[in-house]
Amino acid sequence: AECNLLCFPFAGGYAEYYLALFHKLHRCALYPIQLPGRSFRSHELPFTNMERLIDILTSILLPIISQQQPYIVFGHSM
Repeated sequence: AECNLLCFPFAGGYAEYYLALFHKLHRCALYPIQLPGRSFRSHELPFTNMERLIDILTSILLPIISQQQPYIVFGHSM
């Protein structure tokens, strides 16, 4: 892949929303982010502490964004 695309779902959304992009993107690796409390992770409690969420996301995403390829962060709401 020439780049990494990190996709954050919209408020109340889910990561599967971005899977349609997977078939259209041939040069980017797609990383849809699924937060606890949504979709297949609905059995998990959602985060109530933003600092804890940032810590966990950082530990997961840092290896991806530290690669040689450029990365794109995509997310929207309303």
